[in-house]
Amino acid sequence: MSTAAAWAAGAENKFRQAARESTNPTTVLLAEGLTALAEAIRSLDLQVGSR
Repeated sequence: MSTAAAWAAGAENKFRQAARESTNPTTVLLAEGLTALAEAIRSLDLQVGSR
């Protein structure tokens, strides 16, 4: 796992937690978008690493 993937895994968990715990709809949307971005980074790392 690269440094980017390791960061993304940790950040993804924090973003998910923020989305669950926030009562502000804007914060929830932002956290959900950042979660999707972190998932994409991890997925891309797996694809690049498997070559």
